[in-house]
Amino acid sequence: MQFYIIFTILVSVFFIVLFMNDYSYGISLSGGGARAIVQLGILQRLYEHNIKPSVIAGTSMGAVIAVFIAAGFEPKAIRNVFKKHIDTLSFSWLSLVYARHRSMVELMNVLNENLVSNDFESLQIPLYVSITNLNTGKNEIISSGKLFEYIIASATIPVLFKPKIINGQYYVDGGVTNNFPALVLQGKADKIIGIHVNYIEPVDSFSSIIDIADRIYQVSIYNTVHHKIHLCDYFIDPPESRKYLTFDFSKIDEIYTVGYELGEDFAQKIIHTSSSVDI
Repeated sequence: MQFYIIFTILVSVFFIVLFMNDYSYGISLSGGGARAIVQLGILQRLYEHNIKPSVIAGTSMGAVIAVFIAAGFEPKAIRNVFKKHIDTLSFSWLSLVYARHRSMVELMNVLNENLVSNDFESLQIPLYVSITNLNTGKNEIISSGKLFEYIIASATIPVLFKPKIINGQYYVDGGVTNNFPALVLQGKADKIIGIHVNYIEPVDSFSSIIDIADRIYQVSIYNTVHHKIHLCDYFIDPPESRKYLTFDFSKIDEIYTVGYELGEDFAQKIIHTSSSVDI
C-alpha cells in the first residue's frame, strides 16, 4: 500500500511538470519605478520553477526589466546590473529638477553597456513596449525599430524628464496611457501572467504636496490598468510594493527580497492551477 501511494505521487508530479512545461507564457510588467524591482524577485521564483516567458511586454521600469529578460538575462542577474548602476537610477525629487536630462543619457549608457544591439530583432524573445505619443495623445505598442530609444521613451516620466523625440514625435512614459500592456499578449501565448506593483489602497492623509502629486499620478495611471486585469490567467498586485517610493533604488536588495518571498506562493498557484485544469 505504501509503495502504491508513493508511486501515485511520483506519477502525479511527473504529469504536473509535463503539462505545465507544455504551456507558453506571456508576461506583462507594469511600471512603478523602484517598486518594479518587486517584479524581479517574483520572476526569479517563477524561473526557478521553469515558468519563463515566450513573449513579454512592459511599461516604464517594467519595460526596462522586460528588455533584459527578452535579451536572455535571468532576473537575479538583472538585479546585479541595476546595483552596478545604482547612481544612475537613484534620485531625489529635488535632484531631478536639475539632472533630468543627464539621467536619460545615462540610462542609454546602461543599455549600450549591457545589451548586444540597439534592435528589437537581436532579442531572444519577442518584446512589446508601451509608450505615450504626446503628438497624437495616444498609446503605442512598439515591437520593432530603435530598441533603446523606445525603452527610454517608455520610462520618461512626464515633467520630470524631457520627452524623447523619435522620428519627429514626442514620447513619454507609457504608463500615462497604458501602464499594463496585457492586451497585446493575447493569442501570443497559452497563458498570460500579469505583475502589477502599484497597489491602490485608501489613504487617510497626506503629509506634503509631493505625496499628493504622487497619489494623483498613481490613481490616474491605475485607471489604465484595472480593466485589463481580466485578460490575465494569473495576476499579482502585492500591497507590499506600495511602501516603496518611485526612486527608492537604494533599497534594491530589500525590494527584490519582498518580491522573491511573494513569488513562491504565486508560482505554486500557477503550477497547481495548471495541473488541476489539464490532468
